[in-house]
Amino acid sequence: MADFVSTRRRLPGGDLSPATALTLDRVRLGAGGPLVRLRVAGGRVTHVVAEEGIGGRATAAGGERVLDLEGRVLLPGLWDAHVHMAEWASARHRLDLSGTASARAVADIVRARGGGASDGTVLFGYGFRDGLWPDAPHKRLLDAALPDRPVALVSADLHAAWLNSACLALVGRGDHPSGLVRETRVP
Repeated sequence: MADFVSTRRRLPGGDLSPATALTLDRVRLGAGGPLVRLRVAGGRVTHVVAEEGIGGRATAAGGERVLDLEGRVLLPGLWDAHVHMAEWASARHRLDLSGTASARAVADIVRARGGGASDGTVLFGYGFRDGLWPDAPHKRLLDAALPDRPVALVSADLHAAWLNSACLALVGRGDHPSGLVRETRVP
């Protein structure tokens, strides 16, 4: 993840030395904020200069590193172990089914958006709420929409998955009657 810069690294024996200080050039302070040049040394921001006062691109001086962030946004550091950043990032590549009104509507979305890859990669979707639908999810609907590509859709509450026959075969459950797998309690 080269887009992330950490100022928390320490050298043996203490803080960052001036030789390893970091200047962030053309960085935006907050979404829509001004472009600035910002210097970090010893784990702290030591200088912030507005773009108007910059007068050209930063150059490395005295062994400092300079990163041209080309207008990327700088935000205060966040530490929240419950955000599940990997899930958030992977959701950007999945079908959002949260606004669907029926199983047939989901199948239409799968048909429209899932035909691009023919390499056997699984098409993932999330957010369906079948308890609100007039029709029931069934593997036949997904099979008709995308017969050769595995499809795995996860419910909004994360307690059910709807799979087509290709995906059921992939996970060793090709004999499943409906393709809708719900979490159950085991005594």
